[in-house]
Amino acid sequence: GEREGMPPHGFHHGNSPRETAEAYGRTVLFTTTTGTQRILQAYGAELVLVGTTVNASAVANIARQYEWHDVVVIPAGCATGDDNTAEEDFVGATVILQRLGRSVGEGVELFAHWQERIAAQGIPALFAAAPHAKKLDALGLHEDVEFCTQVDITTAVPRVTGICAWGLILRGD
Repeated sequence: GEREGMPPHGFHHGNSPRETAEAYGRTVLFTTTTGTQRILQAYGAELVLVGTTVNASAVANIARQYEWHDVVVIPAGCATGDDNTAEEDFVGATVILQRLGRSVGEGVELFAHWQERIAAQGIPALFAAAPHAKKLDALGLHEDVEFCTQVDITTAVPRVTGICAWGLILRGD
């Protein structure tokens, strides 16, 4: 979990993507400044997955199994500040949608915009220029930003299995 980029008091791990391998095959408590709020908005859906660039194909492969359902991809954004856009979240959502290979309905213009930006600038440059990356750099977490620019380096896909007073319960398989 994290609060403003740092692990909450009493947590064994923060939200560093470099630590996620330790959660593989385990049930974990997940709480973040923004992501948890967005996931709670989707809670109750038949399936809620957590994904980004690093597991984009794995997320798409699972979503494809639900071909008779709509698939909704929600970039988390930022809960604080004047602009809730988190560019890295839109990049991650776009990569997942590209891997999914379905036609995009609502948000097709935004999807096209991010496809063009990814093609023109590349994922590493977009992540590095994002305001959230600058915040993480200031906290000494630059390696996390670099790690997240990788595409399809894991098949692990966290699934939301429940909620509790402290956050979400995820199973990391």
